Amino acid sequence: MNNLSEYITKARPDSKESSIKVYMGMINKFTQHPNFVDNPADETWIEDTEWIDHFLGEKNLKNSTLRNHYVALMVYCEGLNGGKYSDKWQDLDEYLHFKKKVDDLNTNLKNQPSITENQSKNIPEKKEIEDLLKKLTPEIRKIRNGMNHYTGIASIENGAERTKTFMAYVLISIYMSMEVRNEIATLNLVGRREYNKLPEKDSNYIIVEKSKTSIIRHKYKTKDSKTAGGVKETILSKELRALINAWIKWRNISKGEKLFPDLQVKKDDATSSTAELNLTKFLQRFFDKHLQKKVSTTLLAKMNIQDKISKDTLETLNKISDTRGTSISTITTTYA
Repeated sequence: MNNLSEYITKARPDSKESSIKVYMGMINKFTQHPNFVDNPADETWIEDTEWIDHFLGEKNLKNSTLRNHYVALMVYCEGLNGGKYSDKWQDLDEYLHFKKKVDDLNTNLKNQPSITENQSKNIPEKKEIEDLLKKLTPEIRKIRNGMNHYTGIASIENGAERTKTFMAYVLISIYMSMEVRNEIATLNLVGRREYNKLPEKDSNYIIVEKSKTSIIRHKYKTKDSKTAGGVKETILSKELRALINAWIKWRNISKGEKLFPDLQVKKDDATSSTAELNLTKFLQRFFDKHLQKKVSTTLLAKMNIQDKISKDTLETLNKISDTRGTSISTITTTYA
């Protein structure tokens, strides 16, 4: 497994470095195989599906985690045998074994309740999130109308708490009104003129103009604009625009800087690898403090999106998709 990173890149050429590291972390667990112990350059361990199944079975992993490990094994197998654009791996016994494991686990997960009864006790309803925002609004109004982040603060601790409260309020408001992922942690503040003059647009931007504020994403999830359907530009609502403009002013964020500087990875920080991960951890701590419940950014997005999608329409699209043998995305873009 000396060429592990190379194999993963061959199999998944569009993956981010963080995704490659996750795959490497899972695959490296199999270095306990006797073949590998005897010879670190030996790659035949991947064929020993019986040992692999037993090894993973002893770990008592959740089905979702177990599936991820089998997906990682599929990726390794693909990369080892030519990569994404090769057909050498498609009929290999070990690859088909891992694929069946993934398919079976996907079916199992699909038939399971999305959350258990114990988990539901720790997950808030949408109204609880909305009530929290209402509760915080008077405090946010005082912060917005008061002194900025750098001046007139009685103590560093007080200033830090104000920053956390204001930033959480802005982030939650974004998630509750926009269908975005954690890439908002990477937004660069620019003006429209500066954006148009950029020689390479290879990041995510928030553009503030006199009449509107827009978020333009060139990188989202694990893909870039070339493979994920183009650049995504979203114009903010009047209320959200005013809130973000107030945050920019209070936090003294200049053009060319990150919209959320406190989420960026510090050079000497060895605990977090990305701003996106810092965003997730920050909101988890915030909700734990104020609601004593677990809230993920995915849950926030679900709360925002589920009211906008008719279940009847979704069921109809699924039936059409199954009958026609094509994806829902193709149906909506071609026939709707």
